Amino acid sequence: MQGILEIVDLVLPLAYASLVAVYLKTFLNEEAEPRFARALLWGVLLVHGIYFVARGAHFSYFPLGSKAEFFSWLAYSISAVYAALERQLKQVRTGVFFVSIALAFQTAASVFMEYDPKHPLLLENPMYGVHVIFVIFGVTALAVGTLYATMYLLLNRQLKARELGLFFKRLPPLNTLDRLSRVGSLAGTVVLGFGLVVGYLVALSLPEDFNFWDPKLLITDAVWLGYVVGVLLVRYRGLPSIRVAQLTIAWFAVFLVSVGIGHSFLA
Repeated sequence: MQGILEIVDLVLPLAYASLVAVYLKTFLNEEAEPRFARALLWGVLLVHGIYFVARGAHFSYFPLGSKAEFFSWLAYSISAVYAALERQLKQVRTGVFFVSIALAFQTAASVFMEYDPKHPLLLENPMYGVHVIFVIFGVTALAVGTLYATMYLLLNRQLKARELGLFFKRLPPLNTLDRLSRVGSLAGTVVLGFGLVVGYLVALSLPEDFNFWDPKLLITDAVWLGYVVGVLLVRYRGLPSIRVAQLTIAWFAVFLVSVGIGHSFLA
């Protein structure tokens, strides 16, 4: 089994590189057929998902015991979140940006991947695996929503300046970028919320006492609640799209800084 896993580790970066090439062609060529890009994307996600299952079965733990495995999960989650948005909103022009990021993460994962069965015992808890998956996909969706918000602001600025280059001409319309950003942020808020709830359930099941007042947890919960408030404001106050994009970018920056401070200085 390990030999097969090693082969897949070599194949996955090549698969993501193929995705980058196909989506780049779709971005540059307005007449390019998007169906092949979509089919290839879902095919790569299927192979990558089976790889995680096989790796977990081989080592008997949830495959997130190293930085390399974490990078591989980031590559997978970015591609999966983008694929879901693409399927819902029927647009492929921005795919090259996200699969390029996935390629970078998967390349790093494959280069530094280890095959050491040593791992924290917590990774053998299936509920912990569910918690991790929800958290990774939730944060990824928030990041994807933020990237779309950034594209919205950049395109809006270029339209006002009337200086559109090839890059901006090939981006989707402003209303599409706005919808992509909102859907990504909403999905990320919901999924991350589920992840936090499952995490607390896992903590309650641990034999030792768990510190629910850990500053790192409180910071994460506070930032998540900020997203909930933001979603409600956008839903019921009808904020203009440009203001929503600005708030999306600003709060994700707060999220990164807060979590970074919590894990760096409060460990």
